Amino acid sequence: MDYNSGLRSILFITLVCWSCGPQLESDSRHISKDAIVINVDTSSINDSTDISAFIADLEIIPLKEHKDDFIGEVWKVILARDYVIVFDRYITKRIHVYKKNGEIFKSIVPEGDGPNQFLQISDCWINERGNLEVYDFQLNRVIVFDHNFQPKRSFKGRNHLFFNSVQNIGGKYVGFGGYNDYNGSFRGKYYKVAVMDTNFKVQKTVFHFDKKLRGAIISTPINPFGKIEEKTIFYQDYDQNIYNVNTSGDFDLRYRLNYTPNPIPEDFDGQVVTKHLSLFKSAQIDFENIDKIYKGYSGFRGPWFEANDFVVFNSFDVSYNRFSSIYDKKGKKIIAQGRFLFDNKNKFTIPYFHTVDPQNNSFIAVIEGYIIFNHIKKGSTYFDQFEDWEDENFYLIKVTLN
Repeated sequence: MDYNSGLRSILFITLVCWSCGPQLESDSRHISKDAIVINVDTSSINDSTDISAFIADLEIIPLKEHKDDFIGEVWKVILARDYVIVFDRYITKRIHVYKKNGEIFKSIVPEGDGPNQFLQISDCWINERGNLEVYDFQLNRVIVFDHNFQPKRSFKGRNHLFFNSVQNIGGKYVGFGGYNDYNGSFRGKYYKVAVMDTNFKVQKTVFHFDKKLRGAIISTPINPFGKIEEKTIFYQDYDQNIYNVNTSGDFDLRYRLNYTPNPIPEDFDGQVVTKHLSLFKSAQIDFENIDKIYKGYSGFRGPWFEANDFVVFNSFDVSYNRFSSIYDKKGKKIIAQGRFLFDNKNKFTIPYFHTVDPQNNSFIAVIEGYIIFNHIKKGSTYFDQFEDWEDENFYLIKVTLN
């Protein structure tokens, strides 16, 4: 599944959640004096930009599947020590664990509702010890795996909630639910993000919104959390701020994206969504007319992939056309922008990424062969890896920047 399909698929999740316990603390966002401003000029974006001068290495690794154990579509990709984890949420409904050389190591499959078992995989992540954890909303259970991806223990959540994405921060958890119509309120406040203790008991809520916005069809990221060194990063669509999530559960400003011309308003909910609420909450989702609402603005729409030296992120211009930017953290400037990023040396169009290896400045995607076939031009050293446009095998694409 491509990135745009993933963004839209998340809008159709129809699960039921119950109200949670009492709120301990309210919205906790802070403006840091150390936040870095990135100026993003959207007035003239190239259709295709050659970034071969910035590419240190390009790898295309086939993921070797077993006959009865295959990827249906990619929802989420996670790196864990010497493994690549591919979560297929809707087709096979399992987690596929691959070695770095592309060999399948194990598939994690829903088995039941017994001890250390689960019926469905709502999300998965890596905890502070580097181990996989799986969240089953239906059972309100988190299963913790050992280094060999065997279930080690599990626990029931204190609050039965639904989150699109969860991340472990120093033993605590932070969950993102967007404009979710299912979670209850804390002290009458509805929220996008909850900070929870080790047992999924809510301690704080962040990014509050008006009750009338519950269930609004607004694009939300599949995985709004990132990790770099010991820091957890958070972003959301149509928010020009990129945040650090501290172990205390506070959100500090990490980067500020300064768009020109005509940046989308800071009060996105009030000035954009509320004026068109009937369209955003219509039973018949009209994506074409929803997209028209954003025309005339420029801004961030994710994802945000940050490595030690570079950031790759996506934005839109006043025509609501998407484009990608590469930001050089050391030079503190954008070094490339384009609707498509192209490696002229390898004759390869760079795909949308799924994750990042921060330490190695590597940006990673997992996509099907027939999609890659359309990304590679004849004359590329990689062209012969793909027999034809019907190739349905999956491949790991790793682009390392220098």
